[in-house]
Amino acid sequence: MFECLDSVITAVGLARHLSIMAIAVIVSVLIMLFAARAIGEFVDTHPTIKMLALSFLIMVGFTLIAEGFDVHVPKGYNQTQISNRLVNSIFSEPIEQAVSEFYFQIIF
Repeated sequence: MFECLDSVITAVGLARHLSIMAIAVIVSVLIMLFAARAIGEFVDTHPTIKMLALSFLIMVGFTLIAEGFDVHVPKGYNQTQISNRLVNSIFSEPIEQAVSEFYFQIIF
């Protein structure tokens, strides 16, 4: 949530009017507050998404550390990694369920 809020504040900082900035921040915070519980429950019930979120946070952290040492990391690298992990998560979860059901039938 704080990562998103930071992005909103940064993007809104490009606006020329204070009222637009304030409205954008308030609306984004309200949306995040209303969506937080549903997103949290979804992440709790899907462990692959939880790992995806944790790896995303680690990747952002390393990127920020690298930028602090004046090492530029192109955005394409991060976006490619995120999309690859997301597609992998989308396809792996149904396959894992099918395999576990198959093994359950064999064992019992």
